[in-house]
Parts: sequence; C-alpha cells; structure tokens
Amino acid sequence: MLRRIPRAYIALAAVLFLLALHHQIRPFSITSTHTYPSTTTESTATTSARSRKPAISKNKNAWEREDYHDSLHGISVDSKGLTSWSPSSGSGEQKRHPIELLIERGKRLAREMEAKIAKVTSLKDSVHDYEKRFGLKPPKGFESWYTFTQSSPLPHPPPLASLIPFAHTPFLSFLSLPTAIIHSRVEEVRGKGAIFTFTFVPDGQGDEGTACRTDQGWIPGDYHSRGRGRVRIQGDGAWKWRCNNTLTLLLPILPLLPAELFTANPPVELPFSFDDGPRGMVHNTFREKSEALARAGKVWPQAQLDKAEQSMRWTYGWAWACPDGAPLKTRSTDLVLNDLHGSMHDDFEEAKTFIADFERSADYCSNPDLMGLQHRAAVDMVPVVATCKTMWNSDVVGVPLDGVHEKVDYVPWEEKSIAKVFWRGSATGLSHNKKTPWRSSQRERLHFFAHNSSSGDTTLLLPDGSTGVYNHQELADKWLDVGLSGVPVQCNKEDGSCDDMAREIKFLDRVRKEDSLKYKYVIDVDGNGWSSRFRRLLSSNNVVLKSTLYPEWFHEMLIPWYHYVPVKLDYSDIFDIMAFFNGSPDGQIPGRDDLAKEIAQHGKEFVDERWRLEDMQSYMFLLILEYWRLWSDNRHAASYVSPL
Repeated sequence: MLRRIPRAYIALAAVLFLLALHHQIRPFSITSTHTYPSTTTESTATTSARSRKPAISKNKNAWEREDYHDSLHGISVDSKGLTSWSPSSGSGEQKRHPIELLIERGKRLAREMEAKIAKVTSLKDSVHDYEKRFGLKPPKGFESWYTFTQSSPLPHPPPLASLIPFAHTPFLSFLSLPTAIIHSRVEEVRGKGAIFTFTFVPDGQGDEGTACRTDQGWIPGDYHSRGRGRVRIQGDGAWKWRCNNTLTLLLPILPLLPAELFTANPPVELPFSFDDGPRGMVHNTFREKSEALARAGKVWPQAQLDKAEQSMRWTYGWAWACPDGAPLKTRSTDLVLNDLHGSMHDDFEEAKTFIADFERSADYCSNPDLMGLQHRAAVDMVPVVATCKTMWNSDVVGVPLDGVHEKVDYVPWEEKSIAKVFWRGSATGLSHNKKTPWRSSQRERLHFFAHNSSSGDTTLLLPDGSTGVYNHQELADKWLDVGLSGVPVQCNKEDGSCDDMAREIKFLDRVRKEDSLKYKYVIDVDGNGWSSRFRRLLSSNNVVLKSTLYPEWFHEMLIPWYHYVPVKLDYSDIFDIMAFFNGSPDGQIPGRDDLAKEIAQHGKEFVDERWRLEDMQSYMFLLILEYWRLWSDNRHAASYVSPL
C-alpha cells in the first residue's frame, strides 16, 4: 500500500501540470484564413450524428454529450448513441417501429452524402471542403491527390477529405511535436517488435523487388523479378505478409506522389504496426494541449514535453484517455460488459433501444459499460499507422488488406433459403486465463447468448409495434446459427483455463463459405482487433449485423441502417431486429423482408463503389501527404498553396 501512495501523488501532479500548461495561443501558421458559409445539404441532425466531438456541458465540472432530435423522422438520440422506444411513448409518427424510422433516416443520409459528393467538381471545391472541415490548409501535393481521385474508374473516389477524416485528424496532435522528435521516435520504434517502416527514396534507390509502375500493380511474387523502386523496408515486420499486403496497395501509387517527397532530407520514413489491435494512448489533457499547440503553430518546449510524458508513464487505464468529467473517468467502479447485474434497463423493462449514432455508441468514455478495467499504460506519442483504433486511441488508422482479396459468389436474395443470423469464429479477442474475465469477452458472450438455455423469457418488439413475451432459447434456436468453432485457443493450460473453455463451451463444426451464403443474415464481431471479414460479408449480399468498437478508415461514408445493421455490444437488440425483418415468431405478423433485401444490396454496392482498390489507395495517398507535412522541417512550406 505504501508503494502506491507516491504514484497517486505523481498522477495528481501530472494532471495539475498538464492543466497549467494552457496559455494564450496565436493563429496557426497552416490554418485556413477563409471563412466559409454553410452550404452543405446536411441537416442539423445529420451534422450532430456525424460529429466526433462531444457537446461540452456549460458546467465545467461535468462532461456530457447532449441529446439531439431528428425532427424529420421523430428520432431522439441520447448520449450513448441510442434511440429508445416503449409502448407508453408518443403517438402517430412516434409509434412507428423505430427500426423503420432508422432505415428511412439512413436513406436520407445516403442521399445527402451523394449530393455532397456531386457538388465537388473542381480542385477548388475539394480544397474548400478540406479547409471547412478541418480549419487548416491541405498538405502539399493535395492537387496530386485530387487528380488521382478523378483519374480513377467511375464512380471516382470522392475528392472530399471530409469523408475520410482519419487520413487527417490523427496527425493534428503530432504536429505539436518538433520535427526532430518525430524523426528520433520513428527511428526508435523501428527497432521494436511488430513494426515495419517504409522509407521513401528516389526511384531506383529502393530495395530490390519494389520497382512498380502505376499501370503494373504489384504482388509479393514480383519481389523476385522487379528492380529497385522508391521504398526501403525495415523493421521486425519487414517483408512479412502484412507488410507485403501494404506494398501491394502502395507501390502502384508512389509514382503519382510529388517528386519532392522522395528527396526529403532525412528521407521520409513511415512506420506501420504489424499487430491486429491499436497501440497508442495518451492522456486527454495532453492530447488537447497538443492539438491547441498545433493549431497555434507551436510545438512543445522540450523540457515541458519530457515532464508531461514522464508523468503519463505512471498512469494506467483507458479512463486517462477520456475528457475530464467523462462517465468512464468519474465512475467509481469499472464494469466489464455483460458482467453487470441483470439488464441495463431493469427499471424500464419494456423500453427498447437501438443504435442510431455509431460514433457515440462506440465511445467508451461516455459508455463505461463498454470497457472493463484495462491495465494499458499511456505512452509517448509516435505516429504509427495501425490496423485499427478505438475512438480515443492516438493511432493513425491505415488500410489493412486482410481478407480484402477474398472472393465470394453472388447469390440473389430470393435464393438465400435460411432466414437466420450466421456466425462461426475462433475464441480470439483476449488471453484466456484466471486473471481475465474471458467469459465476458465479445465472442464468448455471443456464443453464450445463443446457447444459454437458462436465460428465461424476453419481451419482443414486433413489426407492428406490439410486444410479446417469448422464451429466449426458443428465439435463439429459431433465428440464430452462431457459435465458436474449433478448439480452445489463446488460453493458459497451466492454470486450467483451456480445460475450463473446453468444458463450458460446446464448440461447433466449421461451415464452408459457400454454405454460409445460404443465410440472409450474418453477424460480424471483433476479434483480436477489428474484423477482417467485414468486406467479404458486405459483398455477399447478406444483411450484416455488426458489433464493434473500431471505426475504420471509411466509417464516415458507411451509413448505419442503410449499408449494415448496427448491433449493441450486449446483443440485447438482436431478437428485436430479427423480429422486425422476419416477422413474429408464430408467423402471424409479417416482417419487412423487403427492407432487409435493400440493406443487403446497399452493403454490396458499398464494396463495389466505395471499398475498391482505388478507394483504399485514395485514402492512403492523402494519409502519406499528411505524414509528409508532419515529417517536414518547415510545415508551413509543406502545406498546399492555391495557384494565383
């Protein structure tokens, strides 16, 4: 106990120190000086739904997201991103089934997004969009990115940086670090495990096997027949499968990047993480200060940076990444999802909730029930491109190609004969041992949800707005074909956890991919990180029910209830969702199979039109330009200048 007291004082001193660093700032040297009128077609409700920043309470001692209301469709969204329904609420439009309203809203959001894309017809429009969304000038070479989008096959990748914000937003806090520190930290992280780096050099000076023209493409087998290209590859993960996938994505677009990028001194070196999950996390106060410095055109003084980061090293837990006053930070006890006593809505047994705002629903700072007590330490900021991130990680989100090249046969909706939710998967996601609550992890919870004969009865919301009481296991047998497959994995044999898994989990047989296409519905859940199955599932003409904490590079363009069906992490909404689409269990009340068919079609169209190779390359093209600015000694000169 005596050893913990100094750490507590150090943590308190760290917070006080970071708060004391706030001071008056001047205009940022790469900040856009233009003031743009509001010309977007997005409604207030749409803007709120897409907004990543929380609405801050006027009470300085409290942090909260304000509820908002979509008056066009009678949907109110709470601080956790949920819309609720109960038999006693409202009349008329408000008595319509909430899923029907959410689907209508999704269609409107899709129309507004397409209208926004159609308005951008020039480089000037694209610059306008960037400056309006981020308040900064675009990075140098922005015109090359715009040209790439317009030269790609129709439909062109949208030339709107606002629709791929993860290519920009993670870099803002890093702009507060002096360039020399960026260089030294990248050099340091290169020597650590599970990292590979790409160093960009003039054509012909790269590694053997990396030569690639824009019209060629590149696959790992080309390593043996190509000459020297524009990139040198280093690190523990160099030339391994994830590195090679990234080369497949990037080598064809390197000739299109500005020539100056390849002659930088020192050469631009971009690090990538080989791991499945996120890696970076810093204090929210530190991040906010870093962003303020960046916008002011300032960088951290070395002594203050050292002191601030040293203070962070004494702190552990996800809550430190949250704003002051956020529920996760103020909650006295962190709870593991589904390790709660009873239902989260015991006092409102008849109330039903559905995800209306994905970003809010995946924000563990305002949803403490999403996270357990995690002993993850805060770390120094290093701009590593990771495969995924949560809402509050400091990582740069890349485009992992895991599963992207999987092909599936097209099966028309009418030929899908099984109206159940399908899922098979291994027990990944965490280490199974006596110290971790593995029974509450996402995949195990899904298995137990479908195979828990002692769950009793549940109240079901039916398509016509009425409710009925049904047995949980009977509903699971009727509408779910999900379960863990294989054998116990990622478990500790010594402490008996592998035996516990084998005893408690009835592992199911695997199912061939061609047989899984017979199902109308599939569910996609996280594993060790984000799910690499998502693209394949969307392309399979299924309705994809998705439960995740990880927004991906395209998340601004992916519309809930239009391209897919979002599912709460406790799975409490699955039966109500299935009842809406399939009808009442007894068949007396018809479901909305027609709307399910539309969602399946929209999901497939998203893959065909917004998740192609050129769309992924467009995102990475802009990300590399943003990183080039970060790497540059003169970041003002590394920003875009409009022609006179």
